[in-house]
Amino acid sequence: MFEKLFGKKRKFPDAPEFMRPKERMRAIEGSSTAELAASLLIAPTALMQLTREEALKIVSYMLPRKIAEGTTFIK
Repeated sequence: MFEKLFGKKRKFPDAPEFMRPKERMRAIEGSSTAELAASLLIAPTALMQLTREEALKIVSYMLPRKIAEGTTFIK
């Protein structure tokens, strides 16, 4: 009856935006890839200077993707 009224319950993926802040930070803890991404965000050539903590918070929202070598993905 409830499914007819409200539709089926949707399951959300384990996307960072649906996680609590502590869960997001725990998910990237100890990740060398997350550390590399954070270091790129705090590089002197970055558009905005961030602290390590700010950069890690941003990285906690990112989802890694595999892209084939030679693929243009930003134009």
